[in-house]
Parts: sequence; C-alpha cells; structure tokens
Amino acid sequence: MKQPTKEDLSDFLHKINEILWKYWDPIGVYKDPMPDVFDEYLSYANEILILLYQYEIQRDRLEIYLMEIIREHIGLTAPDSFFVEKNQKTLDMIYSIWANFKKDNGL
Repeated sequence: MKQPTKEDLSDFLHKINEILWKYWDPIGVYKDPMPDVFDEYLSYANEILILLYQYEIQRDRLEIYLMEIIREHIGLTAPDSFFVEKNQKTLDMIYSIWANFKKDNGL
C-alpha cells in the first residue's frame, strides 16, 4: 500500500483548514478574500486529519467532535440545532476530500 508523502498530508491538512475557515467558522472570523495565513482553526484541522488518517473515524463521531469544539473549546452556547446544518455541510466537504485523498494515495 502506498503511503502519502508529508506534502500530501500537508495539502490535505490545508484543505481541511480551509473548509473549517470558510464554511464551518462558528465564531465568524472568516473574511473574503482569505488571508495568506489562516490558523484560527488549524489545531482542529490537524486533529481531524489525525482522526481520519490514523483512526478512520466515522462521520457520527466526527460530528460529535465538532460539537465538542463548539461547546467545550470555543464556549458557544447557542442551541445545538443552530450548528447542526453547518456541521453536516462541513462534514460533507471533509469526507469528500477524504475520499479523494484515500483514492489518490491508495488507502
């Protein structure tokens, strides 16, 4: 089985970070055009990469993880229903690029 290069993993991380920045963004920091450096959600993107690549985490668990970030790390208190649709659309995008990453890297 082919192993992804560090560059492949870095590119995948960048794509996850961009999705979190542009589409998930629960605190509303996204501005268009995107800045050259956008690291507000980079630690979460890195954790998602690890959860997908090393543990092949299932979508429902990743959905719980996104809500935990919103509640426990960021501290937002709006009802869960306020975030559900955005979380689901974010996961649609993440799992789409994950499928492409796996295919491109023979995983």
